[in-house]
Amino acid sequence: MPIFELLITHNTLLAGILSLGLATWVYLDDRERPVNITFGALLMAVSLWFFSYALWQSVDEPRHILFWLRMLLFVGSLLPVLFFFFGTTLSTNRLPALWLQTAALLPNLVILLFVFFSDRVVFLLNDVSTQFGPGRVTLTYHFALFFLATLGTFVYASRQKRPLYDRTRLAAAAIGAVVAFNSIFAVLSMSSAAQDTETFWIANIALVGGMLLTIASAVKKSIILDLKMVGVELFIMLTISVIATDMVVSESILDLTFRLVLLVVLVFFGVLTLKSLINEVRRLREIETLNEQIMQMNGRLIEADKMKTRFVSFASHQMRAPLGGIRSYLYMMIDGDFGKLTDQQESIMRVNVDALERLQQTIETFLNVTKIESGSFDFYKTRAPLQQLVERVVKQLQPAADRKRLEMVMELPLGLPPVMIDSGKMFHVLVNLIDNSIKYTDEGSIRLTAHEEGDHLVFLVTDTGRGLDEREKNNIMRVIREGLKEVKFEETGGSGLGLHIANKIIEGHGGEMVIQSEGRGKGSTVGFRIPLS
Repeated sequence: MPIFELLITHNTLLAGILSLGLATWVYLDDRERPVNITFGALLMAVSLWFFSYALWQSVDEPRHILFWLRMLLFVGSLLPVLFFFFGTTLSTNRLPALWLQTAALLPNLVILLFVFFSDRVVFLLNDVSTQFGPGRVTLTYHFALFFLATLGTFVYASRQKRPLYDRTRLAAAAIGAVVAFNSIFAVLSMSSAAQDTETFWIANIALVGGMLLTIASAVKKSIILDLKMVGVELFIMLTISVIATDMVVSESILDLTFRLVLLVVLVFFGVLTLKSLINEVRRLREIETLNEQIMQMNGRLIEADKMKTRFVSFASHQMRAPLGGIRSYLYMMIDGDFGKLTDQQESIMRVNVDALERLQQTIETFLNVTKIESGSFDFYKTRAPLQQLVERVVKQLQPAADRKRLEMVMELPLGLPPVMIDSGKMFHVLVNLIDNSIKYTDEGSIRLTAHEEGDHLVFLVTDTGRGLDEREKNNIMRVIREGLKEVKFEETGGSGLGLHIANKIIEGHGGEMVIQSEGRGKGSTVGFRIPLS
């Protein structure tokens, strides 16, 4: 056998061994994964194709040549069917139904009988050379039918709503299939292919390239990392094979010695390279395992946080109704519905009502926080005058200001245009801002102002209270930027939750918060800026 044909046969056997190893590797990596099962079966058939080709080229007896050519053709008819199973599994992430597998494989049983037990597909001409018969056309139709059916499956699956990663896998599998099977189809359709071994060799090269493209769509990342090692092994084995084959045809002892030294050096560095790659793959596997564990822990933490949010929401809702009933009864007692109260009794009742209203505000705050966390903090905007909302808030909070002997001054111009707002949520913001000013102002006044600024409306609450130093302003701005994770409960009763919710409401209106203070003891100005429309 000429040296070139010997190399071709040797490398084909090497490709068959590699395909068989990859098939076993893919299958054993995850035997429960449908894609691994079908792609492993496809690689098994590819390795059988390579082995059949190598043996067809190696034998000399005409009957043996005929047998292995027939085996090659039969395996060629199996490839599109197994590729169809793989494509269906890749598209649906489950194995094809048993009836579909049976229906797809039944024609191959007929092909098996025709190929091996008749002369309709391939036969010996004058007991010397092989020749294709008319049954070859049936093989080409069978091959084209399943190949086109698989490509159609890919096209249909890619048009569905799928992540980009899935569509990329389908595209890689389709491109790999076109590269791998077009040449085989050409071989089966050529009448002279039985005598032309070079066309089969071209088909082999295309099959290897196509399978390398397809494997990226079929296997998980962990196997792709290991394929780096397989590629280096293949390169080293191929180089060693070439050098060893070249040693056989060495023309002198010096030439043989040089090639032997080169072979030893290559084996030595090959072992070192493989050892380094094995360590790298092991390290990457450990990192991937740790990453999967972190992702699982993160998923459990997210679920626990959702359960916490649902519990707070449920508990707040359950407390709402009984507190409303208690509040109604307290007001009935103050109004004398159950008999006249003494001044001391009425004072105690009003203290309890104030405490109850603070508790209700706290519950409303918790409910709003859970809505923000769950993404259900919806806005229902209508065009409304801000001045009327401010007047309602002032009327509600005036008693609290009077108890501290604070002067509440409202300086809103009459010509303010109405704005697009959610009145209920904006009422909450105004209550929070004005109530905070009352809470942190011991003497002096609280001034409420509003004005137009371009296409925006600016509302400000300016007090003569304690003011804010630089550290306190930074803390408040951090709460506004970062949200709940920066909220801290303080001994004075403030937590920042109200400010966080107010900021979310203002952001929902397309605006921003305004916080100003010249320092401790110099008062502060807090408000918001929202678009007019």
